Amino acid sequence: MSNLKNISKLFSANVVAQALGVMVYPLLTRLYQPEDFGVMNLFLTVGSILTLVAVLDLHNALPLPEESKGALSLFKAGLYSLVVVVIGVVISIPFIGFFSVELVNVWWMMPIYVAVVGMWQLVSFYMNRDKQFGKIASYQVLQSSSNSLLKIVFGYLSPSGFYLVVASLLGQMIAFISVSTKKMRNILVELKAITSTDIHFYLDKYRQFPLYAFPKNLLVQLSNGLPVMILSSAFDMKEIGYFSLALTIGFLPIQMIANSIYQVLLQTVSEKVNRKEKISGYIMKFIKYSCVGLVPAFVVLYFCLPLVTEWMFGDGWGRTGEVLRLLLPWCFATYMLSSLVFIPEVLIKLKGNLIIEIINISVRVLVIEIAIYFNNFMLAMLLIGVFTFIIRTAQLIWFVSLSKAYDDSLVVR
Repeated sequence: MSNLKNISKLFSANVVAQALGVMVYPLLTRLYQPEDFGVMNLFLTVGSILTLVAVLDLHNALPLPEESKGALSLFKAGLYSLVVVVIGVVISIPFIGFFSVELVNVWWMMPIYVAVVGMWQLVSFYMNRDKQFGKIASYQVLQSSSNSLLKIVFGYLSPSGFYLVVASLLGQMIAFISVSTKKMRNILVELKAITSTDIHFYLDKYRQFPLYAFPKNLLVQLSNGLPVMILSSAFDMKEIGYFSLALTIGFLPIQMIANSIYQVLLQTVSEKVNRKEKISGYIMKFIKYSCVGLVPAFVVLYFCLPLVTEWMFGDGWGRTGEVLRLLLPWCFATYMLSSLVFIPEVLIKLKGNLIIEIINISVRVLVIEIAIYFNNFMLAMLLIGVFTFIIRTAQLIWFVSLSKAYDDSLVVR
């Protein structure tokens, strides 16, 4: 009952946050041009990659140690890494023009974005450890609402990709400061007692996270960002704008809902593992219910998305629906994997994930290059959706086999 309550709390917050986003986009698409969304998505894609590099995936390990000292030691290590990366991004500001013309005007905001989002990742997973799901839910709603409101205001004052990025940054800052100030103050006080010896000990104990989980998740971020980064160099930014909106209305709701489920399932399964209890039945029940609920919905969406997006977002935006329906297999795979990606982390079986991500990014680069060769943007969407689904389904089967192997090991003992 407690698990259902926690999932409902985070899920409800995500529904509210995403409802705000869906409600505001029909207005935003009438204020901004498709290429403006392309600039914003490129910034956020690069920012997500840099943020992951900054925390070395240590945030995912925070709920695992039984003692508070372990979580605090990992938090402090992640904080040190974050500071180093933010300084590096600051140093890169004068040179960004050599790498991306589109980001020249907005790159100065990147160090702030990485610092705020990186800190939230560390703090939110510490909140997860303390079962403060209400605060995590509050952040989601506040970030979405302030982000949406600011985009509308800037849209009437000076619509451009620059101000879409400004609104995205300010939304993160407002939510983080409002929700995390007290928690951050308490954590920083406790961090004073953590020594370098503590950090080294727990980094060694959970070394598979920076060694395997970090490069795996970095490859995930890169493979998710590759379509924007590579296709923007070969196709018009207008196409990237349609693709960006498809990612926003398709993937963001699914990702946020999956993250809510992930937070609760991670905490529950971690406790089961610590108590030496079986986990495979719990995981299989989640997969079964997800398939029953989502597959029919996705079939309906495939046929109606172009009409829906044209009606919702205005003339010409039906192209977004055409893009999104080709990406529906990717959406489904994202939901399943994002909800259950903690399984190899909790069981400390991270090497296989890294191998799968190497395969995934290699295949994605190949199919994008094929689409560029044929000068066919929609072919890229189709190939990405289909091949991602195939690879992620194989990964999900591996997750299930890991959980069953763990259960079998308990019987042997």
